[in-house]
Amino acid sequence: MLSHPAAREYARVLIELATEQNMVDEVRDQLAGILAACQENTGLAKIFYHPLVPMQAKKETVTDLFAPGLAEFVRNFLLVLVDKRRETLLPAIFDAYGALADTAHNICNVEMTTALPVDPEQQRIWAAKLSAAMGKQVKLTVSVDKKLIGGAVLQIGDKRLDGSVAAQLEKLRKALLKQEATGIEVAS
Repeated sequence: MLSHPAAREYARVLIELATEQNMVDEVRDQLAGILAACQENTGLAKIFYHPLVPMQAKKETVTDLFAPGLAEFVRNFLLVLVDKRRETLLPAIFDAYGALADTAHNICNVEMTTALPVDPEQQRIWAAKLSAAMGKQVKLTVSVDKKLIGGAVLQIGDKRLDGSVAAQLEKLRKALLKQEATGIEVAS
């Protein structure tokens, strides 16, 4: 998923603060709790995200509902988001923060798409092989796309490794289209 550039910048600042406080995982949990509360309570989400709700009401929501379970710098961070009218970026900030936290923990997220379902044991084996090759702990997410025909596609950050049968067939098709038809003789 592509994130908003401002969300990535806010996440970068927040992870720097969390790292200084040795609270990287705790901050991720605190942000997850806020997002979960907004998803579970549509009224709360309307107050926090709606552009016509006064800034003061949003700040009171942050202070009264969220602040008791938050580190002070996280509460202040949320208040800055409200001041800057960037509270709607919170889900994207959370995603970007998670990616930065994983990087800090030497974790690499890999999305693997296959033509057929992969059983949990095979997923474990793939994750172990990728971890050994990359020198990082791999979090493997597997999805199925029957259009691949066979093989797999790996998405590692912004790199895509396509070993699918569909991709190989497409390469073959393009190569055949480039071949010149001259000089071909038919034997009788």
